[in-house]
Amino acid sequence: MESKEVMPLEKTYARVDYRGNVNLVKHQFLTVRCQYYILLFPFDIQQCRMPFGSWAYTVEQVEVDAFESRLAQQIFEENSEWEIISFSGKKESVVYESFSPPIVNRTFQEIHYDLVFKRKPNFFIYMIVVPCSIIVHICLLGLFAPFNTNGDRQEKLTLGLTTLLTVAVLLHIVTGEMPKSAEGLPLLGKFILWELVVCATAVAVSVLLMYGHRHMIKCRRVPPDCIRNFDSKRKYDKSTVESYRMEEHLLAELAEKQFHHSDISSDDIHESSINMATIDSCVGDVISVKKQILQIQEDIALQEHWNIAFERIDMVFLLLFLSANAVSTYIIFVYIPGP
Repeated sequence: MESKEVMPLEKTYARVDYRGNVNLVKHQFLTVRCQYYILLFPFDIQQCRMPFGSWAYTVEQVEVDAFESRLAQQIFEENSEWEIISFSGKKESVVYESFSPPIVNRTFQEIHYDLVFKRKPNFFIYMIVVPCSIIVHICLLGLFAPFNTNGDRQEKLTLGLTTLLTVAVLLHIVTGEMPKSAEGLPLLGKFILWELVVCATAVAVSVLLMYGHRHMIKCRRVPPDCIRNFDSKRKYDKSTVESYRMEEHLLAELAEKQFHHSDISSDDIHESSINMATIDSCVGDVISVKKQILQIQEDIALQEHWNIAFERIDMVFLLLFLSANAVSTYIIFVYIPGP
């Protein structure tokens, strides 16, 4: 505690009444350093204890008393960052042991004033918490919402990486505004860090989904039943793709029989060998074109099926991330340890 005299002692007047009571008002500027508890920043509540007493005169020589605390609370000025909750004072008797011989225990009277005040969190809520929460929700919607009918995800990853950069900038700003303490990371820092983790995890999941989507289409795999059941409006099954593949197989057998038949005919009927060769060539070309058309139709059907399947998977992850983010934010700001 540091004190600064407002008026020198020689210029201070004492009031003496007829009963011999002496009243002396001594104005001072006091600087009190209190230990902060900043784990709940910006919702922290601070308590500062200020002891006053005489270490020269014992309780038998000097008796101190505290004035009414409501009067002191009325004279406090308003502050834009802090709000006074309570100001109370009480008298206590403290026993100190002397260090110089003879060692005796002496009792002194002290007045302990407790000032309880809390931080006004409106600035941090409206300028940091709300914008960060909106940015993260937009990131989640952009990563897992349907972008187009082709299933492209490049723009989604760009949005996710941009959001990561934005949240990192917010974390840098908050780091400059937050008080430092060895007790741990403040509440606001935990919130920003959690939002950063949510965005990074969502981007990683989106990358895995993009890789899986391309791999399934490239390998021409049919979606399993558990994924196809997500689509309630468009019922499709394996028969669509399998019919294309069955038709390709039948065309291949037909071509094999046709060429085999043409070989037999050319041996028996020498005169029509040229005509049969021409017919076989035309049939082979038609079968080849038909197979290409069937393969293209099969690829389009598979792509549509996987696009719909991954849209349902995206919706599941969107609901999962939004729910986890909302629940975790509620836990961070509500179920928090007290000071």
